[in-house]
Amino acid sequence: MSNNINIYIPDIKGAIDSGDKKSLAVVVNYLPAVDLAEGWQKLSLTERMEVFSAIEFDRKVELFERIELAYQKEIIENIRAGVLGPILDEMASDERVDLFEKFSEEKLDKLFSLMKEKEVEDVNKLISYGDETAGGKMTTEYVTLKPKMTARKALITLQKSLNTKEVKNVYALYSTDSSGKIMGGISLQRLIASFPEEYISDVARPVDNIKVEASVDQEEVAQLFTHYDLLSVPVVDEADKLLGVITIDDIVDVVHQEATEDIVRMAGTESEELLSKSAFKIAKIRWPWLFVSWLGGLAALAIIGAFEETLTRVVAVAAFIPVIMDMGGNIGVQSSTIVVRGLALGKIDLNAVGKSIFKEVKIGLVLGLSYGLLLGAVAHISYSGGENLALIGLVAGLGIAISMTVASTMGAILPVFFDKINIDPAVATGPIVTTAIDVVGLTIYFLLATAILL
Repeated sequence: MSNNINIYIPDIKGAIDSGDKKSLAVVVNYLPAVDLAEGWQKLSLTERMEVFSAIEFDRKVELFERIELAYQKEIIENIRAGVLGPILDEMASDERVDLFEKFSEEKLDKLFSLMKEKEVEDVNKLISYGDETAGGKMTTEYVTLKPKMTARKALITLQKSLNTKEVKNVYALYSTDSSGKIMGGISLQRLIASFPEEYISDVARPVDNIKVEASVDQEEVAQLFTHYDLLSVPVVDEADKLLGVITIDDIVDVVHQEATEDIVRMAGTESEELLSKSAFKIAKIRWPWLFVSWLGGLAALAIIGAFEETLTRVVAVAAFIPVIMDMGGNIGVQSSTIVVRGLALGKIDLNAVGKSIFKEVKIGLVLGLSYGLLLGAVAHISYSGGENLALIGLVAGLGIAISMTVASTMGAILPVFFDKINIDPAVATGPIVTTAIDVVGLTIYFLLATAILL
């Protein structure tokens, strides 16, 4: 948390306790909204509402956009309708949609009744695109220019839009024809550097490689921002009419969200767990993933039972089961994690995915052979008495070498398979991969032991 807010929390609480509203207003209107948002949880409900009441209107909107959903709902329930309506109207369109998507239709109707008709129409339009699409992430607050407008006139137009607060964050502007079809884009820096009498059509750049349709997934949009180092992207419909703009601040949120989802799914759970305080709800989220592991355990038990004769006659075989399963599982998760991130970041082309899979096979083979030699040597030294036991080193070495190679291959193939059938490949790096690898690795090991030792 920011040291700035930690310093001022006692002053805020002291001003509230003493009823000194003037001092409270001075402090809270001095602090950046981002700092107040970070320290919001350190205040009680009463203190939060006192602070929110003392903040100037423009800063109210900024703070409201920055605080967590639970606190936004808290303010909505405790603030006067006459104050709430203007705040909702002034929110950035994309931030407002992110909030409204969390409410029931009944609650939305109540909030809509407080808002201007134009803003209600905007919310309904953006919600219709879907939360994780370009349309759902775009803002409808942007500045358009005409191709035959001069740079001087364009700057004046931009100044008016900023002064009247029609737009908040401007990184680029877009020229459109009379029908609203996008013709080109111009960065703020390039506009400022243009000669006053230059036409926008002469200084604007093509946007064919960066424009996206409203239905495009947010992850694909994030890849576009990363690939071209963009600050904003125009969103268009099928006829190339400009619908809105996605800015870098929204994409940073998307990257965080996608990374969080991938990480928690790799661990075998869901991102909803981070927001839940209920042990029962968290257990409910984890249960299906752990059930996969449980089924894998039963499968492993069945495999061990099927090779009971091998274990009975050569008990030493059982000693190496843990290390073979662990090493196979570890390298499988490593491979699948790399492939999942590669797919998420667009570093792996599905049309040429064979090269990535073959690379993981080679890695698994190299590591498998090296650890196979090590384990084989340990097994040979530990169990060198008797004809069959003399071969246990060969079984253990081959077992771990083949198991790690197969595990690395499966770890690379499964995420691609999931992606092909339109299932988030991150799920393949959790219990599904480890369970599949355990079962396959154990089967390979027992087959080798039976063939060589019996």
